[in-house]
Amino acid sequence: LGSGRIVQAHELLTTCVEQVPDEPEFRAYLGYTTFKLNIGRDNEAAARGEESLRMAIEQVNKAPGAWVLMGKVYNETGHPDLARRCFVRALKIQPTNPEATLEMKRLKEAKAPQGAKGSFFKKLFSKKDSKK
Repeated sequence: LGSGRIVQAHELLTTCVEQVPDEPEFRAYLGYTTFKLNIGRDNEAAARGEESLRMAIEQVNKAPGAWVLMGKVYNETGHPDLARRCFVRALKIQPTNPEATLEMKRLKEAKAPQGAKGSFFKKLFSKKDSKK
């Protein structure tokens, strides 16, 4: 899943849910992959995946990975404030969660005005030029 192999992850997670139907974390990840595979193509299936993820989170409230996935869904559907809440929730459960930290950074970068962005070297050299 982390390497972008959504189709393969979806197939494996489908098998996992079939074999261990009572494991809500598997259902959360399956819901996310269902959403991801269908968003923009089959909105009903994407909505079913999102709902499945939501229901799994209700059952496994202490899973930071599931909260990160829900945040990604919210961010992708245009709800960055809800996404931020999910990432914060994941970080409260596991303060060192690298994925939640990365997603929070991405949200901040997306929210920053275009003029505020710039590379370290661009800023460094522009200061040197102004001293001459």
